[in-house]
Amino acid sequence: MGGYRRQDLIRFGKFGEGWTNHDASESFRELFLIPQVLLDLNPFLNQNPGYDESSNPTFTVNSTGDGGDSNLTDLTCDDGSGDCTLRAAIEQANDKLGADNINFDIPGTGPHTITPATELPIIFDPVVIDGTTEPDFNGTPMVELDGSQTSGANGLWISANADNSTIRGLVINGFADEAGIHLGASWWSHHRR
Repeated sequence: MGGYRRQDLIRFGKFGEGWTNHDASESFRELFLIPQVLLDLNPFLNQNPGYDESSNPTFTVNSTGDGGDSNLTDLTCDDGSGDCTLRAAIEQANDKLGADNINFDIPGTGPHTITPATELPIIFDPVVIDGTTEPDFNGTPMVELDGSQTSGANGLWISANADNSTIRGLVINGFADEAGIHLGASWWSHHRR
């Protein structure tokens, strides 16, 4: 019986309505997003309306915390307390089609150390993570990604789908078991063995 709920909700005009603790969806979400890899393979495909690639949002990290994003449907980086963490910014960037920007504006005097408790989300979509945007930056990186609290985790994992990503102006260290920046295969091809 499973698998028909979405179809039935669309059929009866109920798909976009909010429910329990969820806001209403935009009407364009009745059609699925076409993955970029398929668009690249077939020049006759066009992205479904509403999934606009031309507007590349910027998510500004303003906290050294590690909380995930509280609502991936709102294009607002917020861990639920009003802060934007690096983890929440990556989650939002992954949820939005097309290239995104992750900037930094962490209050106080740097250096600012971000110490994730677990591996950060794999980056599936092109992104620019730019530590030089931190107001304290004066030619010396002021944002540090410290992996000393993780075990068997990469610092930043850029999947093959996220080619053309840029990481600059960060200090990345302490990821003893894995890489500070892992470039390569997507999570699916790495874990389906």
